[in-house]
Amino acid sequence: MKNSLRITCFLFAILTTGISNAQNLIRILPNDSPSEIIRKATLVKPSERQIAWQELEFTVFFHFGMNTFTDREWGVKGTPPSVFNPTFRPEPNRYHFLR
Repeated sequence: MKNSLRITCFLFAILTTGISNAQNLIRILPNDSPSEIIRKATLVKPSERQIAWQELEFTVFFHFGMNTFTDREWGVKGTPPSVFNPTFRPEPNRYHFLR
């Protein structure tokens, strides 16, 4: 039962993110058996847009949040907003490889 729920949640996440049109949609019905859900999972194919994104092969993501400046993995209540004080300024030629 737990595996069936995990598969359903996984497929729901896949099927509801990045869908560019209805032809990529495969519905999981409440009465679908685990074997039917697995069969439907084999029909999931990436869209042209998703394939193009994957072919880029390289992505960069910079993220600065309050925890960057408090040196904590998880935030705590009551941290004053003044702690968020980004002073980093990227040098123009330093990250040329990110283009």
